[in-house]
Amino acid sequence: MTPHALDILKDRFNAYADGFRGPDRVLPFALQLKLDHSHRVADDAAAIATQLGWSDHLVGTGRAASLLHDIGRFTQYARFKTFADANSLNHGEQGYAVLLEQTLLDGCDPSESLTILAAVRHHNCRQVPDDIPPAALPVVRLVRDADKLDILHVINDFVRSKRFDDYPEILLHTDINGPVTPALIRELREKKTGSYRNVHSLADINLMRATWVYNVNYLPTLRLMEQRRLYDDLQAAMPADPAAHAVIDEARAFMAARLREGRPALHS
Repeated sequence: MTPHALDILKDRFNAYADGFRGPDRVLPFALQLKLDHSHRVADDAAAIATQLGWSDHLVGTGRAASLLHDIGRFTQYARFKTFADANSLNHGEQGYAVLLEQTLLDGCDPSESLTILAAVRHHNCRQVPDDIPPAALPVVRLVRDADKLDILHVINDFVRSKRFDDYPEILLHTDINGPVTPALIRELREKKTGSYRNVHSLADINLMRATWVYNVNYLPTLRLMEQRRLYDDLQAAMPADPAAHAVIDEARAFMAARLREGRPALHS
């Protein structure tokens, strides 16, 4: 995507978000959070893609897809007042539908549009489907990486600042001070992933996010995780539960091993 086309897309996205402002022209706090998140994810995606040596054109496409990845959150929150997909709708599928219905991608190269649509649709899937077009797959993986990177930052930041009341949707209305759920620990130790049915506390949320490292696609993403000390913050926020700390220790050891290995793309 050219810089000019990307500028047009940014303007369209910001105008779309403006449509959810109230009479006072202020976005609901939760949607402002998502708008800011979208722009940071776009910046991180461009940084990761540049470190991977992608062409300027492909970096632009990755930035565009990352900017739009959560566009489904706006109608989701407006309709349901929640970001919990299980209680509302799949925000990846909703974003895909919004992009088909709206004019944000008008004038884009057809191949770029297909890549962006695939990335938005599948950024929140547990696993990337096997039928993703090969040309779109690098960008799909890029968006998934950059999204994880910023969500880790957002949650760590609010834990440090203790702004718990500002983030009820991000925390899925869980118990801020609740204990780790033993069933979740068992899942994470055995499968390296967990089910949200076993997430009941902030500690559980942090454990789920700690295991995201197993699904990171690109080495520059891991470098940014390490540079930003995101796992230090996760561990510092964890209750004094040896089993929970063991989950984070394993995730950190996995990350260190991949950084030593040094392959730019961690999944084929």
